[in-house]
Formats: sequence, structure tokens, C-alpha cells
Amino acid sequence: MITVLINNPNRRTGIQKLVVKLINVDENGIWIEDQKLTDLALEDLGLAALPKVITVFYPFASIHAILANLPGFSLSESKFGV
Repeated sequence: MITVLINNPNRRTGIQKLVVKLINVDENGIWIEDQKLTDLALEDLGLAALPKVITVFYPFASIHAILANLPGFSLSESKFGV
């Protein structure tokens, strides 16, 4: 899972945080899977399930930041004298 900060003009701050599953990256943006978007689509369609996973494309121009947790340690450089 990754956290994506995107432009959203409908929010007071203009920025929305999404915790999503990264599906693919191409030269123009990222494809993500988001359970909240899936739930909204199912509700709008009046369905309990779909035969395919819903993925959403976000262009890089609308992304403020992508935060990811990678395996390994996070260390304070100053505490180790670096």
C-alpha cells in the first residue's frame, strides 16, 4: 500500500490523501486500486460485486507526493553522525 496526496478542488485544503494499492506506473501517471472508490461504484450501480477490479488513473500533474513504506530500517543520520 502507498499513500498518494492528490489535488482535489472539492476539498477545503485542495489536497486529498488516499491510501491505495499501486497497480501500474506509466510515463504520464499512476494506476491505483482504492476500496473507497470501488465501494462508491458498487453503491452507484446497486451491486454487491463486479467481475473486474476497478482501477483509477491519476496523472502526475495532479499528484503532490507519493509516500511508500519500503522494507528496511529508517535511521536518523544526525544520531549516527552522518
